[in-house]
Amino acid sequence: MRLFAKHGPGRRTVAALLALVMVVGLVPMTAPQSQAASVLQPYLDKLVEWGVMKGDANGNLDPNRAITRAEYVAMTNRAFGYDEVGPIPFSDVSDRAWYAEDIAIGYNAGYFQGTGGNTASPSDTLTREQAAVMLGRNLLMQAQTGENTDFSDSRSMSEWSRGIVGSLVDSGIVKGYTDGTFKPKNNITRGEVASLLVNAIGTRYSEAGEYSPGYIYGNLTITASGTTLRNTTIAGDLYITGGVGLGYVTLENVTVLGEIVVCGAGESNQGESSVLLRNVTAPELVLDSLSRQFVTLRADGNTVIDKTSVRVSTYLEDTTEEGYGLKYIEMDAQEGDALELAGNIKEVVNLTPGAAITMGRGVAQKITMDEKGTGSTLTIDIGSEVSELNLDRGTTVSGEGDIKDLNVNAPGSKVDMLPDNIVIRPGIDADIDGGKMDSVTASESSQDPRLLSGYPTVKDVAPTSATALFSTNKQGTIYWAVSAITDGSVEEDDLISPPAYGSNILKSGNIKATSSNQEYTAKITGLTSDGSYYLSAVLVDARGKHSPVKLDSFTTPDDTTPNFATGYPYMSLVTNTDAQVTVMTTKSCQLYYALLPKGAAAPTAADFKASAVTGNLGFGVRDAVKNTSQAINVNNVKLEELEDYDLYLWLNDYDGAKSSSVKKLSFTTVDKTPPQFVTELYMSDQKETSVGFTTSINEDGTVYWVVVKAGEAYPKPMAGQSTETGTLPLDSDAAKIQVSAGANALKSGRVNAKANQDAKFTVSGLEKETAYDLYYVAMDQAGNYSDTVKTLRFNTLDTNAPQAALEFTKYNGNETDKPLANTDIRIVFTEEIKTYPAGQTLTSLYDAVEAATGDAKETAKETMADTLESILDFYDLTGGDEELGVVRDENNEDTVNDQWLVDYRNAQIKDESGKTVIILPTTDDKNKDSALNLSSGSTYRIDVHGISDASGNAIGSMQLPDQRGFTTVFAQVNLKALNAPEIKGEQMDLAFSMTPISTSKVDDEIYWDMLLWSDTPIQFELYEKKPGEDWKLLGSSEIKLASGGDEYVGTSYTYDVRANRDFEQLLSLQENQEYQYGIHVKELDGNIDPDTWNATLNMKIGLAAGANTNLSNLANNVSMKNWESMTQSAEVTSIGNCIAQGSDELTLKKVFSDKKAPVFASDFPKFTPTDTSVTMQVMLDRPGTVYYTVAPLGDVTTKLKEGGTEIKNSTDWEKYLPESGSDEKAPVYLSAPDDGDITNNRLGGGNPDIKWGKRDNVGASAVPLVVTELQPDTEYIVYFVLQGNNSNTYSETMGYRFKTEEVYRPVIQLSINNPSVNIKVDKDSDVDYILIPDDSIPNMLKEPFSEYANGEQGVDYSDPDFTVLDALMTDVPGQTGGSSKGSVFDWYATDPAKSDLAFLIRNENPGSTITAQGQESIRANETATVDFENDMKEVTWYTFLAVGNASGSSDAFRAARPVYLRDSDPPVVVACNSSMTQYEQTGYYNGTLSVTFSEGIYLIEREGGVGDLQQYKGVEAKGNDITPSDKEKFVTVKTVITGAPSGNFNVVTNIPGQAMTAVQFKLTNARIGDSFSFNPNLGDSVGNTWAKPLVLTLVSDGAGGAYFEITPSQWDGTGQ
Repeated sequence: MRLFAKHGPGRRTVAALLALVMVVGLVPMTAPQSQAASVLQPYLDKLVEWGVMKGDANGNLDPNRAITRAEYVAMTNRAFGYDEVGPIPFSDVSDRAWYAEDIAIGYNAGYFQGTGGNTASPSDTLTREQAAVMLGRNLLMQAQTGENTDFSDSRSMSEWSRGIVGSLVDSGIVKGYTDGTFKPKNNITRGEVASLLVNAIGTRYSEAGEYSPGYIYGNLTITASGTTLRNTTIAGDLYITGGVGLGYVTLENVTVLGEIVVCGAGESNQGESSVLLRNVTAPELVLDSLSRQFVTLRADGNTVIDKTSVRVSTYLEDTTEEGYGLKYIEMDAQEGDALELAGNIKEVVNLTPGAAITMGRGVAQKITMDEKGTGSTLTIDIGSEVSELNLDRGTTVSGEGDIKDLNVNAPGSKVDMLPDNIVIRPGIDADIDGGKMDSVTASESSQDPRLLSGYPTVKDVAPTSATALFSTNKQGTIYWAVSAITDGSVEEDDLISPPAYGSNILKSGNIKATSSNQEYTAKITGLTSDGSYYLSAVLVDARGKHSPVKLDSFTTPDDTTPNFATGYPYMSLVTNTDAQVTVMTTKSCQLYYALLPKGAAAPTAADFKASAVTGNLGFGVRDAVKNTSQAINVNNVKLEELEDYDLYLWLNDYDGAKSSSVKKLSFTTVDKTPPQFVTELYMSDQKETSVGFTTSINEDGTVYWVVVKAGEAYPKPMAGQSTETGTLPLDSDAAKIQVSAGANALKSGRVNAKANQDAKFTVSGLEKETAYDLYYVAMDQAGNYSDTVKTLRFNTLDTNAPQAALEFTKYNGNETDKPLANTDIRIVFTEEIKTYPAGQTLTSLYDAVEAATGDAKETAKETMADTLESILDFYDLTGGDEELGVVRDENNEDTVNDQWLVDYRNAQIKDESGKTVIILPTTDDKNKDSALNLSSGSTYRIDVHGISDASGNAIGSMQLPDQRGFTTVFAQVNLKALNAPEIKGEQMDLAFSMTPISTSKVDDEIYWDMLLWSDTPIQFELYEKKPGEDWKLLGSSEIKLASGGDEYVGTSYTYDVRANRDFEQLLSLQENQEYQYGIHVKELDGNIDPDTWNATLNMKIGLAAGANTNLSNLANNVSMKNWESMTQSAEVTSIGNCIAQGSDELTLKKVFSDKKAPVFASDFPKFTPTDTSVTMQVMLDRPGTVYYTVAPLGDVTTKLKEGGTEIKNSTDWEKYLPESGSDEKAPVYLSAPDDGDITNNRLGGGNPDIKWGKRDNVGASAVPLVVTELQPDTEYIVYFVLQGNNSNTYSETMGYRFKTEEVYRPVIQLSINNPSVNIKVDKDSDVDYILIPDDSIPNMLKEPFSEYANGEQGVDYSDPDFTVLDALMTDVPGQTGGSSKGSVFDWYATDPAKSDLAFLIRNENPGSTITAQGQESIRANETATVDFENDMKEVTWYTFLAVGNASGSSDAFRAARPVYLRDSDPPVVVACNSSMTQYEQTGYYNGTLSVTFSEGIYLIEREGGVGDLQQYKGVEAKGNDITPSDKEKFVTVKTVITGAPSGNFNVVTNIPGQAMTAVQFKLTNARIGDSFSFNPNLGDSVGNTWAKPLVLTLVSDGAGGAYFEITPSQWDGTGQ
């Protein structure tokens, strides 16, 4: 393992290179312009807001780009606030990589575990299941057990992801795709990651500070230490992440409706627990840490946590009173974890093996050491007490604390102390107080003298005095003594008879205990302030028997004046009826408090001491512990809302020696009265796509509203929770918060409301003629919600009458319009329906039925039935007649018998998404609660009339489904394939079942038969198992096929198998009962030996119903043609239904395969190795599977089967193993490794050099097996095992050999033909490339190659001027025949350098510094040309980088430069301005010359001709002096002037560091004809020059003046 660290100045790193091009999405951008789909945009925007995701140079967030593992870790670290770097074991993470620190942080945080023992695969794309698992770890999700059924492709999930994904689904974070799939192996995109993180994190606090948001819907995540959250209700989970590190978080007056999950914070914060819960309410608290960081937490005030789950070593302190606090603590952590407890602990259960539990101080009401917690220990420290201890597993209990009631329920326990009461389960014993006890002796021990649990103890501890308290189980004498802790406690003999000298006793005494269970006190004086003491005590009874010596420890406070700590006291909770103060004192003392109405007389210290504060609303005295905060509820009576009060506090030493001044805190109780609706919300405006609403409330506030489709479940349960109705109670906080947050809604909003004034709002963007539900709630300015969320059903403007359709719940196969006779009928209307003209909603009729009981329910049913009968006419159209069906009701139910059609009393009327649905069910007991009594093969119609929609649009009459009605299916029997059972010692080959669904309502003259067809000649036996009976053999039959025929031929179940001429009645088949059948093949295609069968048998099963005669005709000719003919002519009816296959017939298939493994075909296998791969051609004599393992010689123990020789060296390898199947030695069988080692891939063991694979369906055609990533020039052994079609037939292991070639990477050669680059390779290769501007070349390419060389002996690249780019452009020495062997970088660069450079070039979206990127597949010795004309900018030079490999080879690298966009225009002078004055007619001129060029001027140095560019330097507009940093890139203008005027001249301009576009000269004593001549190699940045150099000549203007003339004319661009 190595520790990641940043490098010092002397170490080079590739991180500089990758930082430029790799961190796309992590570089801050100011104006992101996301191209993501709109549905992901809010998530992307949120991550940008958090600083977790950023755009590229153009602001693109790339939502659809697959994310790499490293990028995901970087985003996760930022999202959860992780920043702690630690050691990492990954060999594929370079210290120079941009992601190295993030990988180290993610690994240290515990959520990133890599892809193997020492690999992180940082550059691999991340799959959806990998992302989900890492997110689940961050959220401390517990993996679900059992099969994941959330998605249709759940079985394609990896075993390690299935449980976590299920938990994420339950929590509402993961939802999958709309088609019901999760696609676990798909790459996850940046947009999908944004959705995951935002859904999981919710609201995020990432900076220290105090927050009071009030109400939050969804999760809240705290990632920063020093965060305080107050006065907040969270409708979701609260996460305190590992990003908090070793810091602290305070929660005060917080209600969490989900879970509190603590996975961050350390051991303490300035003596206080790192997580403080004050007045916090939540159903569950989870304490866990991926990094196994110890967590400390304290609960005080009115905190109520129903369950606390401890999953990591933790310190828990509960200082709340009874009825509050951590009500149930369950420790279910890793083996060996510790739990430390203090304060008023309620109940603890340990489920952790090897746990170390400590009760450090205070009282635990109940501790249970569960049977799962094997090997655990419990320590009860001095001064601590466990009221009830249950040992359900042998446990060691040590310490000097107390146990009141001990229940021992398992053997093997050892308890150091003597509890007050002991119960040991009969039949076991325990070691208690140094002796063995069983159930009898435990009972007897209660008679022995003892000091009761919790005694001795000390109270009223002052600087020099204290009071000791004792209580006993019987009469006797209590002997006590005080000693300094440094001197130890007092032994039993010294307690009873204190020695005259040499004793550690400071104070002592004795007390007569005259009765049991009574408290006795002793005053202790003469102590030293700020001293630590033991109080030791023993009880001696009247018989002289002694109790065990018991101890308590205490510390006297210092002698300072008591005072409050800085920042205390403060009012930590004020409601409308109660108040709470939080205090912390500078020393341990007594705290007095009194609560009075505002303006009442302030109490004095004397009043407090005398407990004489008159008129108080709350008074009390508390023990205050030094530097420990304590929340105190200060009122004894309910306070008045919005009233002013004064709270007085006074601190006093227990002995009254010193006290504080009286301190006053004033406060006002808050408004907790909910607002009320004066005017219930109503629809005040209705349009086609918008609706207006009006309401009013009784005080100033806000009305929140949401709109959902009518009938949609709302408000929805919080993520991870469920309710019976699928909705939240409307009066719940979660429902109110959900509405105010506008969550899970189609539309949402809010409107400000003034007291008793109309508040109006409009909901727009709705669908036409559609019903919606509007939910609304009010909040006043004090933050109080109204009592409940209210709802209103409304419609957009509707002018059309409602429509309806029939639906059937049971039908024939997939034919939903062909119902079975036992179907339910659903009449589904398009909207909410009312009776017309009465206007009563139909659903209200059924609601009344559901709400009523007894006789009232029957009356409600009859009322509903009367209404339905008035709007529905149910016709029987069978036989062509149109007759109203008989309606059964209370008047005729005793007389109609079975001759009724519908009973509306048993109907149901429901609202489904705003649509009224009338349900007429068919039940098994048609005489009791069935609404329908349909017959098979009958035709019916339902007419609807007398109804309207909610807008009053009525219909006259409607026929359902149409005028022709619907016809029930004649009969149906479901067919299903079964697993073939073993029956009476015979293994069946095929099995199936039939389940009658609709057979009881057919005529008794209808019979049935089963038809069995085969596509292969067979003889078989048929077994049958009827409902409630055992298997029995029905008989056998034979199916013969005509020679060469391909038609299925069949046999009759009745005629041929049962040999019976009487068909069974169809109605004799019991509905919904399964009839099972087994087929045992006795002969297949004339062969009676099953071991030699190698064929596929297809059979079909069909069921026919009809008259006896017609079935007989079919049974005499069971061919497919006759079957199809008779069913089409309706002579018989096909009643089978195979739902799984979507067919009337059931198709069964049985594959028979031989019991012997196949062998290699002649001359096979064959091997073709390269340097890093091998192609193995295999062919078998018959179909089968080839398993193989390829391993270097010596890596796997290899022994010949014959003789047992072990192959250890090259000689044995070559002597014994064949090179191919044509080798005369082939095949060679081995005893080691065995066939199981090969088929089960047991040989790898983490060795990456051992390769394994398998290939199914290998047969009589050659199949290539390619194995890559081999070592070059290495001897290998191939181990083969062949498997037949039968999964249990394997060959023995066979061994073959091959040797890989020497290193065989391609050689890349580059040539530039601007604006193109030619790429040539010597082998078939895939070449990736990038084009980078020269001014953006990564620093690594400019650094000395010696920093990246592999140090191979005999090779010296120490020259600091020889860069990495030089190494990429330079051929390695030693090429022969003019052929290159590759670049210097290919041969001598380190593997990490190659890996990083290859990653740079191949990265899919490296960022704005790369101009172009792509890949070419090139054949050997051929050239590919890449044209960059459309990619490059003018006046810019570029560098071309390439990496390529042949199939299976290592990478080769090359670079070429400069590549540029060739322009054909050399530079010109665009302005030539001079101001020359003649000096006193002497012919000498003085003045200035200013020259401006069309572009920057460069000095072009060439070698070998025009096309061979060697170097270019910018010409600076300055004199001769040039800075050292510029000398490699620039020359001065003076150095390129080859001829100058005869006088003097100076360069006036001074512009260093850039190629000049303008220059100014100052001249003296110049003469006509003088000139500036410039270097002929001046040109532009891409090498364009003129054939002749620029000359500027001073000429006379003919009027005594002069100017400079430009020659030759090509340079003159002035236009003059």
